Amino acid sequence: MAQRVNDETFVFYEQARSLALDSSHFNFESVSQTLTFMVFQLRYNLSKAELEALDGKGTFLWSVDSGLVNNKTLAAFDIDQLKVEGGTAVASVLHNGQSVPGLSMEFSKQNEIWAFNLIDFGKGGEAGFKEMRDQLFKGKVGLAIFMMERTYGKKIPAEILSGPLK
Repeated sequence: MAQRVNDETFVFYEQARSLALDSSHFNFESVSQTLTFMVFQLRYNLSKAELEALDGKGTFLWSVDSGLVNNKTLAAFDIDQLKVEGGTAVASVLHNGQSVPGLSMEFSKQNEIWAFNLIDFGKGGEAGFKEMRDQLFKGKVGLAIFMMERTYGKKIPAEILSGPLK
């Protein structure tokens, strides 16, 4: 799967890995909800030593292996209209057969292979995350922890704010 995503995806995962190790003075409200989710998922699931042993690509592969990134995530989406210009292709998107205004899939040609920009695609959900935060009266950290507690069925310790839990 790693050869099917573009290099920007690995840059995102490297940023998440780095922040998972140390972000005690970092303002999560200044970055995407997707990045905030990933940082806390990494802190919850991996030890400091495990995080230090990875790089951006390794963190992405761990996410695939652990099920955080999978084909099921994208199964409800289809490409609608596709526009190719040079080494970039942008497609409008259907979700369960319905057009999704403002959401697109971007591909770039890397080593003669069309690679998907998973991170830009994820940015399409940011408006929905903002709506959730507004409804729940939570910031980005609060929503990430709330969603993890729902996913894992247990209270997330406050120590997750400082770094890896393991």
